Amino acid sequence: MSMLSSLQFLGLANCGLPNVDPAALQVNFSTSLEFLDLSGNNLGSVIPNWLLNLSSIRHLDLYLGFAGEAVSFPTEIINNLHQFAFLDLRDNSMRGELPKNLSNLCHLVELRLGDNHLTGDISVALGNPFSCLQNTLRYLDLKGNKISRLGDEIGYFKNLEYIDLSYNSIESPIPESLPQLSSLKYLSLSNNKLTGRIPESIGQLSNLESIDLSKNSIEGPIPESLPQLSSLKHLQLQKNKLTSGIPESIGQMSNLVELDLSNNLLKGVVTELHLANLSSLTSLVISSNELAIKIDPKVVAPFQPYSIDMSGCKVGPQFPTWLRAQRNVRGLDLSNANISDIIPHWFYDISFNIGTLDLSSNELSGEISLCNMKSLQGLDLSNNKLSGTFPECWKRLRQLRAINLGNNQFSGLVPTSLCSIKELSFLGLHGNAFSGSIPKCLSTMTDLAVLDLSGNKLAGRIPSWIGRMVRLNVLNLEFNSFYGEIPMSICKLEHLHVLNLAHNNLSGSIPLCFDNFIAMSSPMPFIMIYHYGFGVEVHLKSITKVYTEALQYLFSIDLSNNRLNGDIPTGLTCLHNLQNLNLSQNDLWGEIPRDF
Repeated sequence: MSMLSSLQFLGLANCGLPNVDPAALQVNFSTSLEFLDLSGNNLGSVIPNWLLNLSSIRHLDLYLGFAGEAVSFPTEIINNLHQFAFLDLRDNSMRGELPKNLSNLCHLVELRLGDNHLTGDISVALGNPFSCLQNTLRYLDLKGNKISRLGDEIGYFKNLEYIDLSYNSIESPIPESLPQLSSLKYLSLSNNKLTGRIPESIGQLSNLESIDLSKNSIEGPIPESLPQLSSLKHLQLQKNKLTSGIPESIGQMSNLVELDLSNNLLKGVVTELHLANLSSLTSLVISSNELAIKIDPKVVAPFQPYSIDMSGCKVGPQFPTWLRAQRNVRGLDLSNANISDIIPHWFYDISFNIGTLDLSSNELSGEISLCNMKSLQGLDLSNNKLSGTFPECWKRLRQLRAINLGNNQFSGLVPTSLCSIKELSFLGLHGNAFSGSIPKCLSTMTDLAVLDLSGNKLAGRIPSWIGRMVRLNVLNLEFNSFYGEIPMSICKLEHLHVLNLAHNNLSGSIPLCFDNFIAMSSPMPFIMIYHYGFGVEVHLKSITKVYTEALQYLFSIDLSNNRLNGDIPTGLTCLHNLQNLNLSQNDLWGEIPRDF
C-alpha cells in the first residue's frame, strides 16, 4: 500500500488480520486517508504507531479490533487525532475510566464505546458546558459498561439524537435536564439502578421515537405528559416500581408500536379508552400488575397486535370477547387472569396465527379443540379445570414443540395422537387422571427434553424404551402405580437433571449405572433444551417449586416411597452436581457410602 498516496477509503473489516505490521501499511497515505475500518481483526493490545499518523482520519472503526484482549482505553488516539467524526471502539474489553479529553474531539458526531468495562462519570468525560463537543455529538453508545453517574450536564448536548446507556451501574434519578435534548429520538437507560420518578417534563421531547427505562427502580406514576410524545413508537417501562394507574391519554398515541408496562405496581382499571387510537400497536404487554381489564365487549379495538400479554391482571371472569376481532396475534398470554369460563368456539376460529398460547392458572373448564391452530408451537393450559378427550386433529399439529396440560381433569388413556408430534420437546400431563400404561408410541419422540407424567393413575412397568429419549433433562413419573424394576436403559439418559420416580410400587435394586448421568457429574454444565418459558414442577421433600430458567442449575434424584431393596450404589457418589437425593421409605440395606 506504500504506493497509494491518494487513498481516502480503506475497508479491511473481518479479514482475520494478525497484529498488523506497520510495514504492511506505510504512512504514505497518512495525510489522505479519511475512512478506515479494521473491525473484527486482531491488533493485539497496543495501538500501532502508524495509526497515530493518520492526521486526516475522520472515520475509525475498531469494533472487535483487539480480539478480546483486555486493553486500556487508547487515549493516544484522542491525543493525536482530533478530526474524528466517527469513532467505534465497541466490544474490546477496554478497562479504566472514560478519558477526560473526549471533549477535545470537536468534530465528533458519533461515539460508540459500548460493551467494554469502562467506569467513571459521563459528564466529566464529555466536558463542561463550553465544550465544543456539545455542538457536534449526535450519537452516544456507552451501553454495557460500568458507568456509575449520569448528571444534569447531559442536557448541554442539545444535538444528541441517540443515547444508549443501558446495562451500566448508574445510581441516580433521571436527570431533570434530559428534556432539554430537543433533538433526541432514541433513549435507552435500561438495566441500571435508576431511582426517583420519571420527570413530568419528559413530554417536551417531541422528537422521541423510542424510550427504554426498563429494569430499574423508578417509582411514582406514569407521567401524564407522556402521551404528548406524538412520535413515540416504543415505550418500555417494565420491571420498575411504577404506581397508580395507566393514564387514559396513552390511548391517543397513534404511532405507538410497542407498549410494555409489565412487572410494576400499577393499579386501576384498563378500559377501551386506553386503547382508543393505538392503531399502530403490534405488542401490548401489561402483565404482572394489579390491573383490572374492563373493555366493552361491543368495542372493536383499533389495533391488530402480534403479541398480547395480560398475565397476572384481572381479565375475567368471562373470556374476553374483545379478542374476537384480533386476527394477527402470534403470542397470547392470559395466564393467572381470573378467567372462570369455557374457551369459546369463536376463539379457535380466530387463532390460526397464534404461535404461543398461555391460558394457565385460571379456572377454565370444558373441552379443548385446537384443530384450526395450525401455527401453534407452544401451548400452556396447565392449572385449570379442563376435561374431556383430546381431538384426533392433534395429529396435524406437527409444528408443536411444547405442551403443558398439567393439573387439570383429563382422564382416560394418554392420547396416542400426541405421538405424531415428533419434534415435541416439552410434554407435561401431570396432575390429571390418566390411566393405563405409557403408550409405546412415545418412544418415537426422541426430541423430548421434559416428560412429566406425575400425579396420574398410570400403571405397568416403566418401559425399557425410555432409554431412547436421550435428550431428556427431566423425567417425572412420581405419584403413579408403576411396578417392577427400574429399567437399566434409564442410564442412557445422560443429560438428566431431574429424575423423579417417587411414590410408586417399584421394586428391585437401584441400577448400578446411575453414574452414567453425565450432566449430574460433569463440571461443565450441559446446555438444556428449553422452550417457551414453561415451568417444570419439582417436588423437593414436602415442597413443590416451579422452575423455569433456574432448572439448568438443579440436579435431583427422588426414588422415595417405593419398595426398592439392596445396597445404595457407590456410583451415586460420582454425581458431584447432585443437590437432592431422596431414597427414603424403601427397603434398602447395607452401609451408607462413605463418600456421600
